[in-house]
Amino acid sequence: MLSDPADAAASSGFRLSRRAALAAASAAIAGAALGVRPTLAGAPGAVRRVGSPVRNLIFVVSDGMSNGALALADLYSRHVVGRPSHWSRLSGRREARRAQVSTHSADSLVTDSAAASSAWSVGVKHANGALCRPPDGSRPCPLFIRARQSGRAAGFATTTTITHATPGGFYANVTARAEEQDIARQLLERSVDVALGGGSAYLPSGAPAANPGVSFITDRAALLADTRATPRLVGTFAAKHCPMALDRPDTVPTLAEMTRAALARLQSAPGGFVLQIEGGRVDHAAHANDACSLLHDQLALDEALAVAAEFALGRADTLLVATTDHATANPGLTFYGKHGLTSMKRLAKARHSFEWVQDRYNAEPARPTPQAKAELLGSLITEATGVALESGHLGVLAAHLAGTQVDPFTARNSVVTVMGSILANAFGVAFISPNHSADHVDLFALGPGAETLPPMLDNTDVHAWLVDRLDLPPGTPVPD
Repeated sequence: MLSDPADAAASSGFRLSRRAALAAASAAIAGAALGVRPTLAGAPGAVRRVGSPVRNLIFVVSDGMSNGALALADLYSRHVVGRPSHWSRLSGRREARRAQVSTHSADSLVTDSAAASSAWSVGVKHANGALCRPPDGSRPCPLFIRARQSGRAAGFATTTTITHATPGGFYANVTARAEEQDIARQLLERSVDVALGGGSAYLPSGAPAANPGVSFITDRAALLADTRATPRLVGTFAAKHCPMALDRPDTVPTLAEMTRAALARLQSAPGGFVLQIEGGRVDHAAHANDACSLLHDQLALDEALAVAAEFALGRADTLLVATTDHATANPGLTFYGKHGLTSMKRLAKARHSFEWVQDRYNAEPARPTPQAKAELLGSLITEATGVALESGHLGVLAAHLAGTQVDPFTARNSVVTVMGSILANAFGVAFISPNHSADHVDLFALGPGAETLPPMLDNTDVHAWLVDRLDLPPGTPVPD
């Protein structure tokens, strides 16, 4: 996997806030280094606050969700489940506003999650891998900490580690996203109110004893029975990432259950709250070219979005935003006619992820020849997906396992990309690579202030827009 001058008048006549102008200036400097225009000039300036500031913000992220992944989940929902996806239903409401967002980082046309989350969080372009540590070496106040300084509570639910790049960008300042133990330390020291996901391996030893105001839980039953006896909650349901949706045991809560628990905790905060919800393993499935896991993790995120929308639409003070940090691998359904619909229905038969296949394969005794290895891998693929591999496909697997480059595109010659290409013959879902891409991404908003969303903006402009909606004062410096 891939690691991850002041106030200016806009052409519309509205004025940018000083912070929004500085963010746009920083982005322009970064873009000049790349030889591209990074932001849409004056995009936040086309926005003005309407009515009272937003009390609560729910920010939903389907990490790595390309437009192809979004369409795949909606097509499956419509033609197999029998209804549109919640994302499609909600973004299509009359009062919803939808935008396209550009995503490049300070040092690359293709961003990673760390740079993207940091852009949302502090409004400045970052080098890939950095969390709220921009190229100038500063330590800007992350969005969660700034929200807490304004009197709001802050929390998140994710299917990755609680110290991963997307949640980490909202509360931590580190030069490298791999510093997950340091990110965990900052999570606890900076008093994030709710943190739910995986990542128990990164928590400091003795964390419960050292943090008496925090409830530490490790399974679904404890989450569902949460008594809210302590002010803060940290739930880690796996040592590293939570399992893929297809592999999830009953002891691990769904993202929708984590979302509901987080909202139950945060909704009573006197000053309101900011909540991030991340379907982080959508990105991992796309990296692996695993169409079945991509679909089912996107659907799990879609259920969490429905929980968030149920809360937000029942109130007049909560802004719901749903988006992604970047596209990954750009999957798409490619079969015409009835063949396409048949292939969609085959996706419903999947039982396990490529991750499960690899774990099982690695646990088996070594096979003596590439052909024997391919036969073992093929049997596990069939068990996981319901697709029986043809002899020719086993031959491709054997050639790959023997060290032959089976695809002219070098990046598409890992075991998972070869598996994904073979299964595309059954599922009709093809991927362009195992990498992120430079695509613009989807964002929609519902609730107070949604009507001010510009139709096209940069991810740094998303920060400026959120800050305006929440009416956040400037953040004070954060300690190391």
